[in-house]
Amino acid sequence: MIVSLLVSAVVANGFDKKWFAPLVLVTLTIIIGTTMPVTLKNEARAEIISHAKTFKTQVLDHIPHDTPNVFVQLTSLEIFKLDITKIAHFILFGILGGLLHFLRGRTLLLLTLLDISIVSSGTELMQLFIDGRSALVGDVLIDLAGASCVILMLFISQHIMGIFANNLKQS
Repeated sequence: MIVSLLVSAVVANGFDKKWFAPLVLVTLTIIIGTTMPVTLKNEARAEIISHAKTFKTQVLDHIPHDTPNVFVQLTSLEIFKLDITKIAHFILFGILGGLLHFLRGRTLLLLTLLDISIVSSGTELMQLFIDGRSALVGDVLIDLAGASCVILMLFISQHIMGIFANNLKQS
């Protein structure tokens, strides 16, 4: 299923080498994250959070004592209570959506979102066969949200750049 997505994305606009490697890398990352046993997933999550807390401590150690209280409060927020895997879902599928958007162009926006939903649903279903993992509709929605946000940002930025280009041509 995921391989057919890659093939259809590459064939859609011809073989463009500059997008193929990132597309394969993101897809492999999604597959590895999806098929990771729960014990390994939890160890990786704990390691990431540990490094993030160490980084946070190092940043706070360099803040002068006379820094306004608001800044110190913002840097000490407990962002580590967020589920890092949900953030990864959002980011990875956002990148995948962006790459597919570049490969296919603006005209196939709905097809790109459909493919993202199929891949997301497929990766969640794969987890049913992995000990300690489960398929969650919420993860599919997070994946779609990530892809939709990136595609929307790209669409808006391309539209704005088009307006500027037209204004330059008219000048």
